[in-house]
Amino acid sequence: MKNKWTTLKHWPLKAKLITAFAIVLAIPSAIIGISSYQSAKGNIISSMSEANQESLQIINRTIDLFIEGQIENIEYVALASDAEAFLEEETEEQRTLLQTFQETKTHVEQTFVGTTAGNFMNEPTSFQNPPDYDPRERPWYQQAMEQTGETIITAPYISNSSNEPVVTIAKTTADEHGVAALNLQLDAITDLLSTISIGENGYVFIIDQNNAYVSHPHEELGSEASEFFLQLHDSEEGELDYQSETDDENLKLHYTTNDRTGWKIVSAMYETEIERAVAPILNTTLFVIFLSLLGGAVLVYILTRSIVSPIQRLTTAAEKMGEGDLAVTFKVDKNQNDEIGRLGKSFEKMRNALATMIAHIQDKSHQLSASAEEVMAISGENTRATEQIANSMQEVATGVDKQAVSVNESAGIAKKMAGSINEAVEKTDGVQQTAQEAAQFVENGNKAINTSISQMTQIRETVGNLSQKVEGLGQRSIEINKVADTIKSIADQTNLLALNAAIEAARAGEDGRGFSVVANEVKKLADQSAAATVEISEMIQLTQEDAQQTVAQMETSKEQVEKGIEVVNVAGESFHNIKIFVDNVAAEVHEVASLINSIGQGSETFVATFDDLASISETSSASVQNISAFTEEQLASMEEIAASVENLTQFAEELQGLVQQFDIDDKQQ
Repeated sequence: MKNKWTTLKHWPLKAKLITAFAIVLAIPSAIIGISSYQSAKGNIISSMSEANQESLQIINRTIDLFIEGQIENIEYVALASDAEAFLEEETEEQRTLLQTFQETKTHVEQTFVGTTAGNFMNEPTSFQNPPDYDPRERPWYQQAMEQTGETIITAPYISNSSNEPVVTIAKTTADEHGVAALNLQLDAITDLLSTISIGENGYVFIIDQNNAYVSHPHEELGSEASEFFLQLHDSEEGELDYQSETDDENLKLHYTTNDRTGWKIVSAMYETEIERAVAPILNTTLFVIFLSLLGGAVLVYILTRSIVSPIQRLTTAAEKMGEGDLAVTFKVDKNQNDEIGRLGKSFEKMRNALATMIAHIQDKSHQLSASAEEVMAISGENTRATEQIANSMQEVATGVDKQAVSVNESAGIAKKMAGSINEAVEKTDGVQQTAQEAAQFVENGNKAINTSISQMTQIRETVGNLSQKVEGLGQRSIEINKVADTIKSIADQTNLLALNAAIEAARAGEDGRGFSVVANEVKKLADQSAAATVEISEMIQLTQEDAQQTVAQMETSKEQVEKGIEVVNVAGESFHNIKIFVDNVAAEVHEVASLINSIGQGSETFVATFDDLASISETSSASVQNISAFTEEQLASMEEIAASVENLTQFAEELQGLVQQFDIDDKQQ
C-alpha cells in the first residue's frame, strides 16, 4: 500500500485530478445506475409477481366455479337417484336420469351409480366395464362411503373406459344405498388453463395432494411430479425458483392452494422474459450513465485544464528562473482572484523584485570592475614611475660613488703635492665636471621624487574613493539581503497560506481533495522560493564578506601609500640635502680651482680641504644608498597594491559572471 501511495505521489497533477474526478463521477453514477436498475427491476418483478398472483387467484376462482358446478351436478344426481330401487336390477327412471344428465353436460366422460349390492349403471353405455367389475372396490366408492353425505374428489387416474386422465367426483345417494359419481375429464381443466397467459411463454399447471399432475401443458396428466414440488405442500401459497428439467430454463414459480380440492395451482414464468422486460431499463440506465459521464468528462477536462495549464506554465517559469532566466514572465488575468491567480501574481511580483535586485547587483559589479581597472592602471603607472625613480637613484648612487673615488684620489694627489700642477688642474677640472653631473642627477632625482609624491597622493585619493565605493557595495549588499529576507518572508507567508488551504481542504473531505493537491503544489513552490532566497542570501553574504575583505585590503593599501608618501617625502628631503651638498662640492671645487690658480696657499690647507671633501662625498654616498633602499621598498609596496587591485578586479569579474547567469530582459511565458 505504501509503495502504491509513493507511486501516486509521482503522478502528474493532471493525472491526479482526472483520476479523482473520474472516481467522483464514475462511482456515484454507477451506484445510482445500479440502484435505479435494481429498483426498476424489482418493481417490474414485483408487478409481474402481483400480476401472476392475480392470475392465480382468477384461476383459483375459475376452478372453484368449475368444480362447484360439477359438484352441484353430482349432488343433483345423488339426490335424484333411488339406489334402493335398483338394488337387484336397474330401473327405467334411473337410466333416464343418467342419460338426460349426461347429454346436457360437457367435459364429463360418464355419469354412473354404484349400489351397496354391487350393481353398476353408467351413461353413456358405450363405456363397458368387465363382467367382474365391482364398483364397491373402486376408490371413488370407498371414499364416498367413508364420507357419507360429503362430496369427494379423487386423485387423477386413467379411466379404464376411455384411457384418458380423469378425476371422479362422487357422493352417496340420498338413501345411502349407493354412490352417484361422474368422471371429469382433466383435458377440460387443461383447456381452461391454456387460455390464461403468464408472460409470453409461461404457463399454469396443477398438482394434487399426492404430487400428481392434474394439469400441465408439457407433462403427462396423472403422472407424478418431481420431488422438488413436494415443498409446495409446506405452505398455502408462495414463490420458488425452479430450473426446468426439459429445457434447463430458469423459472419463477408462484403457487396457491385451491381450498375446495386441495390442489396446488402453479404459475411458471421464464426469468428470461423478466430480463427482456428490464433490458430496456438497463439500456436506458446505461445510456443515461454514458451521457452523464460524457458530460462530466467534458466538465472535468475544462476544469482540469483551467487548473493544470496555469500551474504548468508557472512551473515552467519557475524552472527557467531556477536556471537563471529572470526575463521570463507569467501572464495572469487581472480578474482571476482565485488561489492560482493570487499565486501567479505573487510569483510575478517575486520575479520582478529578484530581477531588480540582480540588475542593481550587475550595475554595482560593473562599477566595481571599472573602478578596479582604473586603480590597476594607476597602480601600473605608479609602479613604472617608481621603477624609474629607483633606476635614477641607482645612477645617482653610482655617480656619488664615482665622486667619492675621485675625491679620495684627489686627496691622495693633494697629499702628494709634489705632483705636477697640470695634473692637479686636470683632476680639478674632472672633479668640477663630476660635481656638475652629480648636481644634474640630483636635480632630476628631486623632480622624480616630486612627481612620485604627486602620484602617491593621487593613489591615496583613488584608494580612498575605491574604499568608499566598496563600502557602498557592502551597504547595497545589506539592502539586497533585506530584499532577500522580504522575499523569504513572502515565501513563508505563501507556505502558511498553502498550509491553511490544505487544512481547509482536509475539512472539506472528498470535495476538497483536488484543492488539497493544489495546496501541496503551492507549498512545494513556496519551499523552492524560500530555498532560492536562502541561496541568494548566502551569495550576498559572500559578496559582503568579499567587500569587507576588499575594504580591509584598501585600508592596508591606503596605509602603505601613506607610508610610501612619507618615505618619498624623506627621500625628497634627502635629495634636497644632497643638492645642497653637491652645490657645496661645486663651490668647493671652484675654490680648489681658485686655490690651484692661487698656488700661494699652503699645501696643508689644500690637503685639509680635500679631507673635508672626502667626508662630504662619503655622507652623500650613504644618503643616496638610503634613498635607493626607500625607493625599492616603495616599489615593493606598489607591487602589493597592484596585486590587491588585481584580486579586486578578479572578484569583480567573478561577481559579474554570477549575475550574468541571470537574464532579466522580459519574455512572455
